[in-house]
Amino acid sequence: MSDARLTAQIEHLQDHTQQWVRDLVRSYTFEPVQLKLLILAAEAHERCSEAREQLKRDGITIKDRFDQIKRHPAVQIERDSRLSFSKLMRQLKLDLDPPEM
Repeated sequence: MSDARLTAQIEHLQDHTQQWVRDLVRSYTFEPVQLKLLILAAEAHERCSEAREQLKRDGITIKDRFDQIKRHPAVQIERDSRLSFSKLMRQLKLDLDPPEM
């Protein structure tokens, strides 16, 4: 795959995640469907990181309009994204560290 085509597919990712994808594409041969899975894994990793940052700011609980303590919605987003990343990496048979933040 040309670098321009890859760049177009991953331009929405953060720079460090783009570099992680590029490094993997240089190190391994991916079929088109596998590349799509790799990009989904990168997106899931970023979503997980975003949720984690939100939880750092807000805490893991919030109060609803009735002043009742509830789980912050980002807890589920973080968990789901982490699971998605793990499943996608396992599906790709890549036992690698996620991109550095």
